[in-house]
Amino acid sequence: MPAKVPVPTYRVVLMLIEHQKRYLLIQEAKPHLGNPWYLPAGGVEPGEDLKTAAQRETLEEAGIQILPKYFLEIEHTLPLDLSAENPNPEIWRFFIVAEFIGGSLKKQPDAESLQAQWFSPEEIPKLHLRTPRVLEVLQKYRSGCPLYPIELYQSQVARE
Repeated sequence: MPAKVPVPTYRVVLMLIEHQKRYLLIQEAKPHLGNPWYLPAGGVEPGEDLKTAAQRETLEEAGIQILPKYFLEIEHTLPLDLSAENPNPEIWRFFIVAEFIGGSLKKQPDAESLQAQWFSPEEIPKLHLRTPRVLEVLQKYRSGCPLYPIELYQSQVARE
């Protein structure tokens, strides 16, 4: 029987934030990709819960405070080829609908992002987007798809 191979697992939060019928996008500091526009997103740090990660990433990338409200979608990517020589990661992506609470949009570029802006649904398809997935998620949300309360997610500290 072959030995089990540990699978690296990554958790990523992606936020869909609507305010006054406009949606928040950040311009990523990724010149090799042409500095595309994308949803505020980022990795969940070890020991961090999803809601805290969503708030931290949005503040870092966009400069605003949010309240995570709903799950729009949870995407789970399994590794295709798993071996000790090729430990491809397992990735969990949590698409979170959040409410704008306050703050001012980021204007100073840094390693996280170049800027953040609110866009109407009509403006977004004209942007250089990181992936068409941005439009798919926006369309799904605007179609009135089911949203799942963030309270369904429970985190706790492991006890010895």
